Amino acid sequence: RDKTMAMAESAANTINAEQIAGIEAGDEGTEDHIVVLEQLQGFLVSEDIEYIYTMRRVDDTVQFVVDADTEEGAAIGEEYETYDKIEMALDGEASMDDEVTTDEWGSFYSAFAPIVDADGNVVAIVGVDCSVDSINDKVADMTKTLIIVELICVAIAFVISMIMGRVMA
Repeated sequence: RDKTMAMAESAANTINAEQIAGIEAGDEGTEDHIVVLEQLQGFLVSEDIEYIYTMRRVDDTVQFVVDADTEEGAAIGEEYETYDKIEMALDGEASMDDEVTTDEWGSFYSAFAPIVDADGNVVAIVGVDCSVDSINDKVADMTKTLIIVELICVAIAFVISMIMGRVMA
């Protein structure tokens, strides 16, 4: 959870507010779009991040601006159903879902961080979705490793106690 929030805040601090503010529907392939897209895609090197994207409020709706998923991602201007954590970020406060979100794309921890211009205005937000399955797999692997190490330590302690018992006898 902490890593998800840290990644959202880091991405928001990386993106130039003026560049993202100027991106409109149909701007795919423009210099500003490409720069922001590459910045977002740079965060996908983390194997935990499944999706990273930007959104902004337009009138009474929340719309995607740049989505790092160029194959199946949202188009500029595509609407997204908002909820309290997104609204918090749009109001200037980084936020994270309290619960795991499950939808047709999987189960995720989602965090949102504002992109703020030089005047302190929120021009967009960054959303980061970290896969719960990936995190659960890592926890399971760490648990297995810990159990194996503990078993090896118990076996070594047993052998040492057997040797000490024979030496003392």
